[in-house]
This record gives sequence, structure tokens and C-alpha cells, in this order.
Amino acid sequence: MPRTEKVLSVFLASPSDVQTEREIVVQVINELNASWSTQLGLRMDLIRWETHVHPGLGSDPQSVVNSQITPDFDLFIGVMWHRFGTPTQRAASGTLEEFQLAKKRWEQSPSTLDIMFYFKDEPVAPHTLDIAQLDQVQKFRKELGATAIYSTFLSIDEFERKVRNHLSLWAQKWGLQAIAGSSSLPNLSVVAVDGRGSDSTGELLELGMLECSERFEKDFARIVGVMSELSSDTSALGEKTNAHTARIARIKREDSGNRELIRLALRDAANDLQDYAKSLDEQTSVLSETADDALATMKRVIMLWPSFFDEHSTNEIASAQTTRDAIETLRDTIDETRKSMTSFRDSVDGTPPLSTDIIKAKGRAYDALSAHIKFLTSFESDLRSRADELGEVIDKHLAAVTPAGAAPYPTGN
Repeated sequence: MPRTEKVLSVFLASPSDVQTEREIVVQVINELNASWSTQLGLRMDLIRWETHVHPGLGSDPQSVVNSQITPDFDLFIGVMWHRFGTPTQRAASGTLEEFQLAKKRWEQSPSTLDIMFYFKDEPVAPHTLDIAQLDQVQKFRKELGATAIYSTFLSIDEFERKVRNHLSLWAQKWGLQAIAGSSSLPNLSVVAVDGRGSDSTGELLELGMLECSERFEKDFARIVGVMSELSSDTSALGEKTNAHTARIARIKREDSGNRELIRLALRDAANDLQDYAKSLDEQTSVLSETADDALATMKRVIMLWPSFFDEHSTNEIASAQTTRDAIETLRDTIDETRKSMTSFRDSVDGTPPLSTDIIKAKGRAYDALSAHIKFLTSFESDLRSRADELGEVIDKHLAAVTPAGAAPYPTGN
């Protein structure tokens, strides 16, 4: 029978040296569409020059691409390695021009477009390397890093895993909006429950599925935003540390190891580490507060779901599974972050005790990182519990409405 799908357009931009990665994006989107289109009513339409551009004339090849691909896509994905691309009459490369057009649109209306950029860090064979092209990539990467969070990868497997994870995260907000906007949800603002469970104010007990979906989406966006900011801060600290190390090496080489100059360099390095620790404490506090609210909202959602289930609950089952998938994806992100922060904490702990300032700063940073890792571990465990609870609700309903010997509704992986 006829069904309605939400179609999300994804534009893929890259130079010619990442063709394998382009095919990976195609593969991942096809796989996600295979499950999402039927279960969630959600499908991604991948836009790329190979499939969406026909032969034509223009002032240059890129102008032909621009004229045939409308800029109303929902997501821009950019990938670069060691090539920057072919110059156009308007930009240093076609990929850069496509990015600039997308960024301009985002600046005008941020809510209508998301941008994800990936850089490949795998070594390049010397005979294939164009230094001028690589310099342009590095310059663009530095400029992008000043205002955005980008992702890096070393292998095809890592790229596939990250793209799959990031596309799932991105699609969650659309899934949540679908839940909130579903016309099949009865009495969204007033849903009867058995009254079990409460928070300190009782506010949650007055929320229906619509408000819970909006609240969860807001909390989720805040958590992802803070974690992205933290990732940027950590990367920036690494760059500053490298600069301080180079500065000390230069003093030893050019100034006969002047102790006063070295002491000043160490003091600057310690100050950067102290600032990072202070910011990390603040971010952990914000994350903890937001996580508590998100977990409570998830609990409320789990309480509400049975009110929507009957023998014709295919859409509601798919929506519940979307929520569970969102929780699991967030868990994967937190686990990856926790491992990264643990490795960084070990690196900080291994910093040589060159001065009193450094000893104090590394102790302060170690404590802040330990507190953050403890929060991530606890939050991941709580998310696992919520996912299991929602899974039990889904499985219980399926067992109740599925005739003996019949195949149950699809519930995802």
C-alpha cells in the first residue's frame, strides 16, 4: 500500500583523489536507506556529479555542475586528502567553490543545512604528491578548523565507520521530528499514564510525547555541541603544546639553552594546560546537568510508549526503534570520546616534570580529565540501561500482538 517517505538530500563534494571514499558514502547511504525507508519512512538521496550532472556548456566545467545541481540539499559532505582540486573562474577549486556556496547558505539560514567535512591523514606516495596542492589542502584545513569541527581518518574502514555513525547522528533529529509530528499520536500534550516515577519538580509527569521529543532533541543537540567544543579545545591544546615544544627546542638551539627563556616557555605551556583544565571542568558540569535531564526525559518517553501501541502499531514501533537507535548511536560516540580522553590523560600524565608550573598544571589537568572520563563512563552505562528498557517495551508489545508463527514487526539491528 502507498506510504510516505521523508527524503533528505545529501550533496557529496571532493577532489579526484578520494574516489574510494566517495563510493563508501554511496554504500553506507544505500545500506541505511534499506532499513530506514521502510521502518522509519526516511530516505537519503545522495547528490553527486557522477549521477546528477549531464553534459552541457558553461564558462567552465564547474559552472555546468552549479547550474544543474540545485543548492537546496539538507547536508553537505566534503572529503579531502592531498589534492585540492582544479581551479575555477570563481574559486581555487571546484570543491572549494561548492563548499563556499554551501557555507554561504548556512550563514543565511543555519537551520536548513548541515555541513560535515572529512580529511584523510593516510601517507601519500611521493611520486603522486603535488606539494602545491597539498599546501592548499593544509591551508584550507587550518582555516576551516578556526570556525568548525572537522573529522579525520587514516583508513577506509575508519572513514566508513565514522560516516555511518555521523549520518546516523544527523538523521536522529529528523527521526525525532517525525515522532513529534506524527498524526497518529493521540492527545500529544495530555497522555494518560499510571503515575509512576517523578522528578524533583513533577514537571516531566505533565509532558506528552511531543514535548518529550522536543526536549530530548534539544538536550541531544546540546550534548553533541559541548562534546564538539571539547574536541576542538583538546585539538587546540595539542597544537599549542607542539608550538611550546618547538619554542623550547629553538631556545636550546639558538640561545644556548637560556634557562630564563625556557622557564617562560614552560610557564606559558602550563597556563594553557590550566586554562584547558578549567574549561574542561565547566564543560563536564554542563554535560552532567544536560545528561541528567536527557536521561529523565528518556525515562518519561519509555513510560509513554505503551499508550501508543496496539495491533496496528507498525509506525509507532518504528518510531520507538528510532529512539532506541539514537540512544545506541550516542553511546557509541561517548565510548569513542571516552577512549580518546583516556589516551589524552595518559599523555598528560607522561609529561616530564620540567618545572613547578608544569607539575601543578599537569596535576590539575589530570584531575579534570579523570572527572570527565568518570562522567562519560557513568553516562554511557545509564544510556545502556535506557536502551534496554525501551527494548523491553518494544519486545513486550511485539510478543503480545504477533500471532504464533508469524514474523514480528522489524525492529532494526
